[in-house]
Amino acid sequence: MPLPAYLMEKYLPNPPFTPDILKLLQENLSCDTTRIRETFGIPQKPMEECLREHFGAVFPARAAA
Repeated sequence: MPLPAYLMEKYLPNPPFTPDILKLLQENLSCDTTRIRETFGIPQKPMEECLREHFGAVFPARAAA
């Protein structure tokens, strides 16, 4: 994926991702969301569940193992 990212950064005015974003996504980053939940009352959901809610069939539910 680095080559497509490089080409997009070089030739597109607003690329959907860049080599730097790919580097960032490879890091194991996390944060404590306690204050966000306490302040705004936003419940946490797994990423897969959010993707299914927003994109439906593109991200079907996994079969139970």
